[in-house]
Amino acid sequence: MKLDLNNDKQVKKYKKFLYKHPRTSIFQDFAWADVKDSWDSNCFYIEKNGEIKAAAQVLSIYNNKANKKLFYCPRGPVCDLNDINTTKEIIDEIRDFASNNDGFLVKFDPNYEFSKELVEKYEDNGIKFSYEMYTYIQFPYSMMLDIDGRNFEDVIQSYSKNGRKQVRKSYRQGFELYIGNREDIEIFYNITKEMSERKGINHRPKDYYYKLYDAFKDNSRISFVKYKGEFLSCSFLITFRNYSIALYGADNLKEDLGQSYFLDAEEIRYCCENNIRYYDLGGVKSLDISDGLYNFKRKLTNNNIVKWIGNIDCIIDKNCYNKFIEGKEKTNFDPRLNN
Repeated sequence: MKLDLNNDKQVKKYKKFLYKHPRTSIFQDFAWADVKDSWDSNCFYIEKNGEIKAAAQVLSIYNNKANKKLFYCPRGPVCDLNDINTTKEIIDEIRDFASNNDGFLVKFDPNYEFSKELVEKYEDNGIKFSYEMYTYIQFPYSMMLDIDGRNFEDVIQSYSKNGRKQVRKSYRQGFELYIGNREDIEIFYNITKEMSERKGINHRPKDYYYKLYDAFKDNSRISFVKYKGEFLSCSFLITFRNYSIALYGADNLKEDLGQSYFLDAEEIRYCCENNIRYYDLGGVKSLDISDGLYNFKRKLTNNNIVKWIGNIDCIIDKNCYNKFIEGKEKTNFDPRLNN
């Protein structure tokens, strides 16, 4: 059923289910739709015997390549994926809605780690998970530190010899941690812009970071590393329940002085001191030790790799879908092929 946002009683019930469910996510928070305000947002739920059993916030946007709308349920649906009938019910309802509203594709990437048994159960029920790179909006893997009640020193001590060395060395460099606020987004953006231009990669517009801060203002932390009066690097941390994610970060120096180790260590200290269990350093698409991003993140997470269960692509218009994926990367990240 589509959620009527004017029905305060049902919205309250929906939110209660959403925020208590163990498979919920920051990307299913209503605030995320406020950040993604160029997308339309609709919420759906399945209710049985007066209890909500599944919920899904679905974003949609017109895609110029396909000439129709893409519908995306980030880290959803929120439900017990082992209850295949209920999961299929909400997927089918959303697919029907998209089909009736100019959609060519509905994309789901549930907040579940990969399970061969579960994936094969879905295949037996006519739902296939996809693993080609062009099916991913988020990364196929995440690097996530499980703090599990440890204090900061215990976490650092648990690192590899090289990991401990890098972190402790960064604390001898004379760095200063600066915790910013909304007024400092200008600095954050400038560091991000400079790094992106240097590396030849895209970056978000400035107003996006203001929207992100405003949507999660009670759970946002913008951190900077200063060195000799200059801002070197920055991190935009969002906390949701017992989980913090470094959604965005940047470094404005070509030379590595260890500022990234220092900054992430301070984010970990923050999580330890605030009883936050998980620190998500963000995604990677390579688990090769020669990949710099993976090599860095593995040192700070005890190499805790979250291999996501994959993507469910409900294709409504095959011709439009083919246009949409044309030219996109086809690398297959199926864990069954990459173990």
